[in-house]
Amino acid sequence: MMKRQLHRMRQLAQTGSLGRTPETAEFLGEDLQQVEQRLEPAKRAAHNVHKRLQACLQGQSGADMDKRVKKLPLMALSTTMAESFKELDPDSSMGKALEMSCAIQNQLARILAEFE
Repeated sequence: MMKRQLHRMRQLAQTGSLGRTPETAEFLGEDLQQVEQRLEPAKRAAHNVHKRLQACLQGQSGADMDKRVKKLPLMALSTTMAESFKELDPDSSMGKALEMSCAIQNQLARILAEFE
């Protein structure tokens, strides 16, 4: 069920304006256009985090220890989250969630590198 919803959201995000044609976009009020502009950083953040999260779930096979630490998917995810929450409003709930998740992923990456 969640996989289908995620796929549907990904399709909607790829259409750019949630499937609206240029003719219907003309009729949108200024408020709706402002809302879509405010959602754009959140969509970019979600997309970037999604890519890094997929890399984390795939894992890595026997690479050299130094390379594993540098290219650890959890560390890349943490970095992407850090970059993404800086684009968002610092008082927004998504920005705060990304900031907290970034710190947690960073700690997890360090612990994983320590015990691999």
